[in-house]
Amino acid sequence: MRQVIRRFLRHLDAEKNASASTIDTYRYDLTKLDDYLAQRLGSRFLPGDVSRDHIRDYLLWLAEVGHQKPNGPSARGRALAAIRSFFKYAHRAGLLRDNPSADIPLPKIRMGEIRALSQDECGRLLKVVETNRSPFRKLRDRTIIVTFLLTGA
Repeated sequence: MRQVIRRFLRHLDAEKNASASTIDTYRYDLTKLDDYLAQRLGSRFLPGDVSRDHIRDYLLWLAEVGHQKPNGPSARGRALAAIRSFFKYAHRAGLLRDNPSADIPLPKIRMGEIRALSQDECGRLLKVVETNRSPFRKLRDRTIIVTFLLTGA
């Protein structure tokens, strides 16, 4: 499987023009998956040996134990995005009959409560705008910020 991961990462670089950061992140997430699966399937397994249950168990392991600590929903979602992309590549390359990651939903991410700025915070924000030397930018920025503050945008 590691060889297929390396081919996938080269594909991201050469054909998808992915950023170095994306490639490094995918490498990290897919290496963790490979290490996890090697403990369950043995060291010499292929992408076709991986089932949907293996991926779900891995995501559950990430949530409960993780690599160094339990992972939150956003980290598990990022890992699942890398896994989906990898298995989609392997499926299109003819290495898989079915994509085991295709129907696995992303973890739910709870949004924090939206908090409005206090009057003091609004005043301090508008004071920052007044420090701009350009009269045009000062007027433009003040108009934008007041619009945001009054509409809740």
